[in-house]
Amino acid sequence: MGKFPPYEGANTGFRLPVHLGDRGLIRLYLNRIIPVEKIRLNNRSALIEECFHKRDESFRIHLGVGFKALILLIGKYRMLEESRNTASSWTQSPIYCLDFEGSRQSGIVEYGLVRLSGGEVTELSTRLCRSTAAISHWETATHNIRDEDVADADFFVADWELFRDKRAQGPFAAHNASFENNLIKSVWPFTNLCPNFMTHSMDIDWGPWLDTCSLYRSFFPGLESYRLSELVQSFHLESLLSRWAEQWCPSRRRTFHCAPYDALASAALLGNLNNFEGAKSLTLPQLLQWSQPGGTDHARDQLELL
Repeated sequence: MGKFPPYEGANTGFRLPVHLGDRGLIRLYLNRIIPVEKIRLNNRSALIEECFHKRDESFRIHLGVGFKALILLIGKYRMLEESRNTASSWTQSPIYCLDFEGSRQSGIVEYGLVRLSGGEVTELSTRLCRSTAAISHWETATHNIRDEDVADADFFVADWELFRDKRAQGPFAAHNASFENNLIKSVWPFTNLCPNFMTHSMDIDWGPWLDTCSLYRSFFPGLESYRLSELVQSFHLESLLSRWAEQWCPSRRRTFHCAPYDALASAALLGNLNNFEGAKSLTLPQLLQWSQPGGTDHARDQLELL
C-alpha cells in the first residue's frame, strides 16, 4: 500500500514515522513522556510500553482501532502556547485558502494556496500538476486544463512539504471544503502532527476546515445561491478579486474554475466577513465551529455563553 512520509517536527522535538494501514505497531519519539500508563479508546485498551534510551524517550503502542485516536490523546498533553489565547479575533490568525482543480480519477491537476492575514493576501502558491490518469473532456470543459498542459509537470505529491508546513501554521479554508479535503486525503490521508485550531490540541488531520460556503449559509440565510461566483457578485467583491488576480495569478488563470483564482475568491469571501460585526468579533475556534457540519447550533450555544 505504500508509506506515508515521516511526520516530522523540527521545532517541537518529535518524530512520528507511520505507515499506511489501520492496524500495526506505532513508534512515537517524543521529547517528554506522557503521564499515562494505560488508556482505553473505543472500549479497546492500548498497552503503553515505556522504552528508555540514552538520547530520547519513546513509546511502543499497538492500537487495533488505528493511530488517529492516539494522536488526539497526545494532543491533550501537547498544546501549543500560541494557541492558548482564544480572546483575539480570527482576523489575527493566518488562514490558508485552498482550491484544487481535478478529480479522484485524474488526480489534482492544479492547486492554488493563498495566505490570508489581517484581511489581506500575503502570498499565493500555485502550479499545474501532472494528472494521474487521462483528463476527461468534461473536466477540461470545466477547468480548461488538458493532458498536454500537464505532461511535463511534477505530480502533486512532490509538494508534500509545502502543504505540511502551511497546515501547521494555520487552518485551511475552501469553498465547499469537503472537495478539497477528500482530494488531499486521497494523496496524503494525514499530515504531520500539527495544531487543531478549534480544540487547541495537536492532531494529524488536514482539518478542521473553514468552509466559506457553510459560513455564508449560516450568516446569510435565504440567499438565492451560495455558488462561489455568485457570492462574489452578491457581495460586490469583483473589483477586489480582479485586483488580487492581476497581482497574484498567472495571466491565463484569472477566471473561475482556475485554482489560484478560486482560492483568491474564497479568501475574498472570508475577508469580507470582517465587515460584519457579528462575524468580526468571533475567535478562530468559534469561526471554525460555525464551519463544521452540524456545528451551527453548538456555535450559537457557545456565543450565548460569552
